[in-house]
Amino acid sequence: MKNLYKYKNIFALIGLIFGSIAVVNTIAYQGVQAFRYFTNQSNLLFLIVFILLYFKLEERISFKIISFITLISMSITGVVFHLLLTDSVGSTDGLIRSIYDLNNWQNLVTHTINPLYFLIFYTIFIIDDLKIKDFWIGIIHPLAYFILILALSPLTNFYPYPFLDVSLNGLAGVLKMTLLVMLPLIVVFILVLTTANYYLNKKLIVYIKED
Repeated sequence: MKNLYKYKNIFALIGLIFGSIAVVNTIAYQGVQAFRYFTNQSNLLFLIVFILLYFKLEERISFKIISFITLISMSITGVVFHLLLTDSVGSTDGLIRSIYDLNNWQNLVTHTINPLYFLIFYTIFIIDDLKIKDFWIGIIHPLAYFILILALSPLTNFYPYPFLDVSLNGLAGVLKMTLLVMLPLIVVFILVLTTANYYLNKKLIVYIKED
């Protein structure tokens, strides 16, 4: 496994390529308004992390915070899409028929490949020095997203996800889903990821020092 560290820059370049594919395709085919979706915001963060890595800025505390927020947001993106949204996006049966089907290819990259790739890359290559008590940092993006969508969607009449649609579920239903169901689950999810990451980081630090 130690040999993997020799190829960190190559794996970072691959991440930069996948991040660019996700963001460029999003802007080219959907426009900047597509960043109203949590998925696209998360993939933009994904790209930013690999740009910062390219410029050798990974030792800055701001990089560690952004990369941790990205870890949480990309993980939420992958889990929520595959548990709640697969039937409403892409092909009718949820299967990828061809990589040349742009909609399916874009969904595969943004919802599956990039979340998995970032989780693996982060676990192996990024030592963030964050403690378990810092788990709240991971809540910043999803909480801010919920607040902004609930505040702005009634004005724009645009609801990015069915479970946030007040016109379908009513305000009480949306608040119940977001505040009483999703937010507590997200907090637990973040705590589990933060705890696992904390102990993995401790082992990685020892592992690297022994090299």
